Amino acid sequence: MRTFLSLIFTLILLIPINAQEKLKDILPLINGKVAYTNIIKVDSVSKDEIYNRAKHWLAYNYDNFKIDSKDELICRGYIHVGYARIWETMTIKIKDGRYKYEITNFQVIMHDVSNGSSMEIDAPLEKYHSILGLGEKMGFKNIDDQISKLIESLEEAIKTEKVDNW
Repeated sequence: MRTFLSLIFTLILLIPINAQEKLKDILPLINGKVAYTNIIKVDSVSKDEIYNRAKHWLAYNYDNFKIDSKDELICRGYIHVGYARIWETMTIKIKDGRYKYEITNFQVIMHDVSNGSSMEIDAPLEKYHSILGLGEKMGFKNIDDQISKLIESLEEAIKTEKVDNW
């Protein structure tokens, strides 16, 4: 009996506790929905300065602000994948010396112009991913690449001090 309990305990320890679920082994899932999130430390940068840098970056990369406060910025924007627009929500939560970004609420909007009309297909990415039309893996890889570039751009914009000597 003791050997059996030891075996069960060892097997439980071998299961990765923080293993992140992924859609088709590409897109990160949190609670079954595609989501990118991370907390980034930016030492010796004030909350106000992080806010200013984040708002400036968002103004160039997203369509409109849903919430604009000193603690949180929320915008909605999209990327193109094939004939589809993949809409997402970018949330940036701000504190002194750090911020947290969340990219969530992915929605596929696609117009069918093959028959001369425009038919809108509106679907959550997790449920109706086959409408991307590029093949699942390729479409998901394209989405992941574009979102990764957005994240890299955001991180660079917030950590880099801007000097304006015009």
